[in-house]
Amino acid sequence: PPANPTIGSGPDKLVLFISQDAYQGNAQYTVRVDGTQIGGTLSASALRSSGQHDTVTVLGDWGGGRHTATVTFLNDAWGGSAATDRNLYVESATYNGTPIAAAAGLFDAGSANVAFTDSDPVAPSPSLPPASPTVGSGPDRLVLAVSQDAYQGSAQYTVSVDGTQIGGTLTASAIRGSGQADTVTVLGNWAAGAHTVSVNFLNDAWGGSAATDRNLYVESATYNGAAVAGASAGLFDAGRANFGFTEAGATAPSTPPPTTPPPTTTQPGTSQPATPTVGSGSDKLVLSVSQDAYQGSAQYTVSVDGAQIGGTLTASALHSSGQHDTVTVLGNWTGGAHTVSVNFLNDAWGGSAATDRNLYVDGATYNGGALAGAAAGLFDAGQASFRFTDSDPVVPNPSFPPATRTVGTGSDRLVLSISQDAYQGSAQYTVSVDGRQVGGTLTASALNASGQHDTVTVLGDWAAGNHTVAVNFLNDAWGGSATTDRNLYVDGATYNGATVAGAAAGLFDTGVASFRFLDPLG
Repeated sequence: PPANPTIGSGPDKLVLFISQDAYQGNAQYTVRVDGTQIGGTLSASALRSSGQHDTVTVLGDWGGGRHTATVTFLNDAWGGSAATDRNLYVESATYNGTPIAAAAGLFDAGSANVAFTDSDPVAPSPSLPPASPTVGSGPDRLVLAVSQDAYQGSAQYTVSVDGTQIGGTLTASAIRGSGQADTVTVLGNWAAGAHTVSVNFLNDAWGGSAATDRNLYVESATYNGAAVAGASAGLFDAGRANFGFTEAGATAPSTPPPTTPPPTTTQPGTSQPATPTVGSGSDKLVLSVSQDAYQGSAQYTVSVDGAQIGGTLTASALHSSGQHDTVTVLGNWTGGAHTVSVNFLNDAWGGSAATDRNLYVDGATYNGGALAGAAAGLFDAGQASFRFTDSDPVVPNPSFPPATRTVGTGSDRLVLSISQDAYQGSAQYTVSVDGRQVGGTLTASALNASGQHDTVTVLGDWAAGNHTVAVNFLNDAWGGSATTDRNLYVDGATYNGATVAGAAAGLFDTGVASFRFLDPLG
């Protein structure tokens, strides 16, 4: 039968709803809040298949601000089949009576985290007051709100714009749990157009628990007083968080070339911008590409819908010059949406901003129209992707008509737009929400090239808060060319009628594409 244990003490009440798959004994687990274990080892009782759950009440006296509860599954067991598998589930949770996003399935020994916020007034840390450093010089003002989790010292970081470091190494002060943030003002004189900011976390540290973990957070940013979209990021390991801003001022004329030839010691990339053309066809995708050169120029490839166009390209124009290569990609693309991938091949790093090879997509047009979301900075080897839409009339394929499917039950409606590239059969996939599969294996029908899509309605009763959707492509196939390639596409999604941002994805290999939706009411 369901169990109702209570652990800890205090006026605040975190309630976890727990179930299990039992096999050769019950699932055992512990609960920690902010790295501190509450109570001892707990044993699950209620079976998930029964539709019941244990009600685990965790008491404490947590201060105002964000906190993290960690449920650690201790004794996973597997006998070779679904019927002989011990698992643990966090079905949902509440904090002081309010539902919080918490659903997770633990199918191996390990942890699931549940975040909650206490509404008590936040007490600032007197020993680490917010700092207000200013770096750089110029009339433009990029302002970052930065906080940290301190452990054995404070988080350190640098700020770069378009690959050039501004100022020296900065040290975070404000503690995130206090609800405060440092105000970091980065001054510059940036030309009109898109620019890329990199915040590089330098000194990650981890002592084995949430309370002994040094992290860095970019809470938000503004540029010349306007909020910058997409600036929020948490850095839990050493590395970079990137976001972009746009300077709307008039474009300055480019500097005329020198009247004398450059010396023979000129670094790669300081020659005139290049204008390569790859592919063939009546449609014209034009990329503006630049680089930071170091021990040679940046190399890359361009693919559309997973098919590489042309060979390996070499960047020429330097990003710092304000110029760019004009790369014309020709093709005959059918009506509908298409995905472009620029793959940076040969990243190099010599230890400083001046010895760092990077690649930039500064913008793009398709058949003369500017493409939103194309700008990207690639500071490590890998891909940047964006989409364009061809306006030719869409020609449906009667052999692959759009399908309409409904899985699950409940009052909430997550609607996915799905399409495929078919080859030796159609793409198959599953849909999961918060780790729980909804329905069985689904088969795509509509072809991506037709501009049509299947409409897959996923029903459920999801609690208020954020939820994670995973679309798992099961049966990738590749016959050696773009026309013999089975792929799956998530073309978009809505939740209860509202568009879900960031849902679109192309799956060109077997694996998972994930995105999140917010239920504001539950």
